[in-house]
Amino acid sequence: MLAFVKFGGSVITDKTGQEAPDLVLIRRLAAEVRAALDAAPAGYRLIIGHGSGSFGHT
Repeated sequence: MLAFVKFGGSVITDKTGQEAPDLVLIRRLAAEVRAALDAAPAGYRLIIGHGSGSFGHT
């Protein structure tokens, strides 16, 4: 199985500042993805996409 997950830019950045990643949230999402992959059946594949958030709105 192949799945695609997109983390929107408004989720992974702090849009109140310019070029401001939300590192705490990014680390949490990474841990959740790791846990999901560890629990997934063999052969499970994941593609992760992302938006630009505050980086794209400067």
